[in-house]
Amino acid sequence: MNWTLSQIEALAPDAKSLKRGQGLANQRKWENLAQHDIAIWGECQGSGQKPYYTRIDLTEPAYKCSCPSRQFPCKHALALLLLYAQSPKAFASIDPPEWVADWLAQRRARQKKAQTAAASSGPDLEAQATRARQRLANIQQGLAGLKIWLMDAMRLGLAELSQQDHAYWEAQAARMVDAQASGVANLIRSLQSHFLRKNWQEEALDQIGLLYLLVQSFERWEAWDEDFQAALLGFVGVNVKKDALQAQEGIRDEWQVLGRLQESDDELDILRTWIWGKNSGRFALLLDFAYGGRGFQQSFLPGTAFEGEIVFYPGTAELRAHVKLPVTVTAQAIASMKGASLPDMLTDYALLLGQNPLTFRYPVLLTGLIPYHQGSSFVLLTQDQQLVPLAPSFQQDWELVSLSGGQPLSLFGEWNGKTFLPLGVKHEGRWVGL
Repeated sequence: MNWTLSQIEALAPDAKSLKRGQGLANQRKWENLAQHDIAIWGECQGSGQKPYYTRIDLTEPAYKCSCPSRQFPCKHALALLLLYAQSPKAFASIDPPEWVADWLAQRRARQKKAQTAAASSGPDLEAQATRARQRLANIQQGLAGLKIWLMDAMRLGLAELSQQDHAYWEAQAARMVDAQASGVANLIRSLQSHFLRKNWQEEALDQIGLLYLLVQSFERWEAWDEDFQAALLGFVGVNVKKDALQAQEGIRDEWQVLGRLQESDDELDILRTWIWGKNSGRFALLLDFAYGGRGFQQSFLPGTAFEGEIVFYPGTAELRAHVKLPVTVTAQAIASMKGASLPDMLTDYALLLGQNPLTFRYPVLLTGLIPYHQGSSFVLLTQDQQLVPLAPSFQQDWELVSLSGGQPLSLFGEWNGKTFLPLGVKHEGRWVGL
């Protein structure tokens, strides 16, 4: 596949690493640059006597370097990718040396071992069921206490709530952690931040209403089917192990990478990546987590595609998926994805909410949108003059204006019921991540 500068920049763990990688992206600093099928490698001269041996598996991509850096990819891996993107002919086509071949073989062996273990391991179903019942009981007990806390909070009133200190919110969040409902704990912590925003009254009430809806949903647990029960459990923080998903049969397709967004919560980095199946026509959300800037395990880049199999997590209208490795990275073809108009999108979103009212991110390719400057901010204007408000967190307004040139755009992004967050744009036959 052909790598672009923007794709490589998206892989960098931070701006400093990227800058250092750019400084090393010079053929005079490297020896024995080469490639073979799915890998590239080279030797970068450092401050010591021995060079740093850097190799990259392009299928994910994955990286290995002999330097002591704890960041992934390190500056040497970034430099090697930049060199490959700029001067692919500088990489000789040869069989990989032992230090590269052994690493690739080890990676394939680990992937095969994981697949075999997932397929052959016989889970203790009775023990799993017992643990699941106990955790459900803990969650329901914790939510019963949360209901009392929410009612007391509303008696205080929003004005009084806005004056509460950090300890007030953290105490209730800690109770939810003790109840094994970390997802609810995160909602309570984020509730405090709503009181610091411009339209804090509306946002705070929305969040309180969501928490109360969650409480009522668990009170009526037996009324729901298994799919919605699974969605509720996932929402409060009960995760399905990847090994269990790896053993399941999934959907094989050519998956196009449409957009991604990285967010941070203290030392935890969260990467959301949206993909779309060319044959199945399904959207899927990939989540990856990294602690302390160590880099993500998977780095699928907008503007690329891969052939592989994914398994969706259980739950009604679930969009989160797990990628079964290995995959084959390919060049992207964009011609087949059909977009939606604003009225169609709103109708589809309403139907999805009817299936699962806990849906907050709806993926959609909206067509016929023109960036429009209104007052002190930007909105998106449809061809029949309807306004689509942009998410406050979106910062690439002028980039959209530049890509549009006054002409309608096809934008992929997330709709949350109120605002649209663009993550990618189809422009002149290619896909551009935002």
